[in-house]
Amino acid sequence: MEICDVCNQRDARIRLTSEQEAKELCETCYNHMMELELGVNLDAIVQSFSVEDHEGNKRNFNVHRRLDPLGIFLEVQENISHGYRFVVHGELKCNQKELFSLLMDKVIQGINSPSLKLHRFPNGHQQEVIGTDQVIGRVEYDETSNGNTPLIIIDGKPHTWEQLGQMVTSFEGFQMKIKWFDMTEQVK
Repeated sequence: MEICDVCNQRDARIRLTSEQEAKELCETCYNHMMELELGVNLDAIVQSFSVEDHEGNKRNFNVHRRLDPLGIFLEVQENISHGYRFVVHGELKCNQKELFSLLMDKVIQGINSPSLKLHRFPNGHQQEVIGTDQVIGRVEYDETSNGNTPLIIIDGKPHTWEQLGQMVTSFEGFQMKIKWFDMTEQVK
């Protein structure tokens, strides 16, 4: 990962390009630059937190904030590969404490509303199955498939397209509706 061109300390997560140059910036330097440009003051914010999921497992999240002409984006990512990820968006002059509270509500609801359950068959075999009539997750790139099929993240765990296909076979004969949502939207 690149180091920030401004502070030379933190990992750069944002790349700004123009005809003359390209800059790699960390979130802190980028947000400070945007505060000055947009006339918005960002409140102090926690960098990480932990919450328990529906099974009592501790989930650790890192907080990322991005100030943008479109508003303030707060994102949390679980600190494991392909874990839970939640995003909210607020207007530039929004109440930032309320925005963070909205994000926390989204995290708590998300980690406590599992789509899958572990089913134990009479022969002792266990398999993840769809617990209700709906699955909530997100689509990510699957580097093992050379871009041919996506990776589906459900309940903070990665599943291949084939694994999801196996889970939906129990709904043979049913109708289905696939609907896509932006990461900032609330999915119920």
